[in-house]
Amino acid sequence: MLLNYLKIAFRQLWRNRLFSAVNVVGLAVGLAVSLLIGLFVAHEWSFDRFHPNADYIYRVHTKMQYSDYEFPSDKASARIGPDLQKRLPGVLNFVRFFRNPDAPFDVSPRRRFTQDGFALTDASFFQMFGFRLLQGDVRTVFRTPQSLVVAERVARQWFGTEDPIGRIVQYKNKLPFVITGVMADPPSNSTLQLDVLAPITSFRAVDQLRHSSAKRPDGQTELDFPGYSRGHFETYLLVKNAYTAGRIPALLHQMTIETGENGTQTDLFAFFVQPLTSIHFGANFGDIANVRLVSLFSLAAVLILLLALVNYMSLTTARSAERGREVAVRKVAGASRKTLAGQFYMESALVTLISFGLALLLFSTLRVPFQNLIQSQIDNAFLSQPLFISVALGLMLLCVAVSGSYPALVLSAFAPAETLRGKFGLRVGSGRLRKAFTVLQFGASAGLIACSFIIYQQLQLLRTKDIGLQKAQVLAVPFAANLSARVATLQQQMTQLPGVGAVTVADLALFRRQPTTVGFTSPVNGRELSLGIINADVTFLDFFGIRWAVEPPADNRLGTKNTMILNESAAKLAGIYDQGVRWPLFGNPVEVLGITQDFNYASLRDRVEPVMLFVSRDSSATFYDLAGGCFYLRLTPGTNWRSTLNQIGKLCHRYDPESAFSYYFLDEAFDNFHRSESRLTNVFGLFTGVALFIAGLGLFGLAAFTAEQRTKEIGVRKVLGASVASIVALLSKDFLKLVLVAILLATPIAWYAMNQWLQDFAYKIDIEWWVFALAGLLATTVAVLTVSFQSIKAALMNPVKSLRTE
Repeated sequence: MLLNYLKIAFRQLWRNRLFSAVNVVGLAVGLAVSLLIGLFVAHEWSFDRFHPNADYIYRVHTKMQYSDYEFPSDKASARIGPDLQKRLPGVLNFVRFFRNPDAPFDVSPRRRFTQDGFALTDASFFQMFGFRLLQGDVRTVFRTPQSLVVAERVARQWFGTEDPIGRIVQYKNKLPFVITGVMADPPSNSTLQLDVLAPITSFRAVDQLRHSSAKRPDGQTELDFPGYSRGHFETYLLVKNAYTAGRIPALLHQMTIETGENGTQTDLFAFFVQPLTSIHFGANFGDIANVRLVSLFSLAAVLILLLALVNYMSLTTARSAERGREVAVRKVAGASRKTLAGQFYMESALVTLISFGLALLLFSTLRVPFQNLIQSQIDNAFLSQPLFISVALGLMLLCVAVSGSYPALVLSAFAPAETLRGKFGLRVGSGRLRKAFTVLQFGASAGLIACSFIIYQQLQLLRTKDIGLQKAQVLAVPFAANLSARVATLQQQMTQLPGVGAVTVADLALFRRQPTTVGFTSPVNGRELSLGIINADVTFLDFFGIRWAVEPPADNRLGTKNTMILNESAAKLAGIYDQGVRWPLFGNPVEVLGITQDFNYASLRDRVEPVMLFVSRDSSATFYDLAGGCFYLRLTPGTNWRSTLNQIGKLCHRYDPESAFSYYFLDEAFDNFHRSESRLTNVFGLFTGVALFIAGLGLFGLAAFTAEQRTKEIGVRKVLGASVASIVALLSKDFLKLVLVAILLATPIAWYAMNQWLQDFAYKIDIEWWVFALAGLLATTVAVLTVSFQSIKAALMNPVKSLRTE
């Protein structure tokens, strides 16, 4: 029986080759795109779920509340983990991380590597997380303070094919570490991308080298800080159950009251716990992923696949009269409804399997370009994960079930007597379902076109908006505290380099870090404020072209001691609208010399934060002593920046051979803030193209079938004198009416969706009416070209051939 079904199915596909090809290509493209998006979505949802204890691991994070501003952070005191485990029995274990980006390791006297994923952690790391240790013993790899565990990729980079175990490397060419373990590379769906780990017992030695010029009384480090709110340690907790996790914030609040960090009436710090599995989509402090983006991708994948299935359903509906007569004859011959349904499902399964095979070929060809397009890297190993395999098989089975439902359940139920008398053909002639499918296809296409235009416009606004500072041709070179005593000398020597127009310096790495925030009370309105603090060279404002809202006095006191500048946001909150106000700060009255217009140093999703600027005429000021700062060099147009960069690197190495040289361009760093919108623009452009292709393909098939069904009518009209243009208009007008209805229905839906999306931005475009008009025009153009091809072909046919059988 099954073999017979298969033979009939092949025969039907071959007999209707054009429509079979339309169905196969449409389904294959829809499935391929859905598989690509399904890969991305499954990868996003799988983040951190590979850890055996993933459902019981939580991260502690804090939020400082000041006035109308909140400052969340995933870092706090190193004491949180140990003290919670002592006071709350349900806390089974803890792991802390102290990240040390751009860490220099000397493998040999002439080979230095800079590792961004270096962190100090607890010995319980491998017991708590699911990272595999390929070499070494999990119980002893962190036994001594100078132990080091490296990822497999780092071991290859440092030592090639040689065994790394027992090899000695130097941190900053001063602190030796012995490699005691090699772990598997963290998978791409891990938020913890760590590739070099040292025990937390080595923190004091590492910290001393990180801040070699810092003034730390009594040799104290962050491990010795009292309280729970201060610090730069990430803390992960393994808890017994969710009830235990729910008790942690209240307990930490009580602990901060005991230490005096929080009062009994007012709270400055709040603590929260976040499940490990929700970090990627939650408060991930720098990761661009979010649920809304993934949901949009999922919705688009479903829509694309639905359009492809609608093509199949639409053509099946169009040919239902012909298949209805076949059903009637077979029923009269004794076939049961179950037998007929099985036959139609077999045909659908065959079309789907052929389409799925073609889709897999497209998927394997387009996977890498697609990942580049959406700016996402997915391990090859993820393709063999059960989650993705389930998604792929689910898509195939869904196609079989949906595409075969109409012929199997509807056509098999036709009454043979009515069908053979021809009444079925008249009843189906209205084609309501077919019209609904066409409206759905072109409505989705027009909506996606409009959304793509709006997303692109918003991205262009983010990229081109005047942010209040000139970022073009600016090279940023962060430096460590080791250089603080040589900042003025280095700044002067950088200025003399060929291709460098100007150099300034500040303690803030723009577009990389937020300024340090401190609580103050306004001397004017008494308001409690949390203001960012930027310390900079006196040339900072002119270098970046930051404009004045209230200019400083003409007595040339800018950059002198006990003076400062506010930006407009800070001045407004403090109630200061002119120069000359004296503000008691740090034990001294500090005069507000001027107010700058707001300038953005972070993402345009957010409003400008209020800041104080302390500018100094002395570039070697002490504010670089603890955390270093950043040089900013404006390169002259046409500069060979690689040559200039090489000279800058040599200068920095001459004065600070211990620290790794790093740099970035301001405009690129600014663009990185908007990778999410860039990714969305790329993907919606792809979706729009695919949707238009599938909709056009379906309309092509319907137009071909309509022309075929009306061949004799066209022949009669031509004999009676109808022109080619009138016949084309006759065959096209019904389709164009449906396309116009689709555009009218899609416009308000697309407007609402985009209006909601734009609410996430502090700076956003206004949605213009012409966007929807242009989207409608493009959709209509595709429809006209598609239908006209078949209409003209039918109109040019020799009427003698079409009327020969009459």
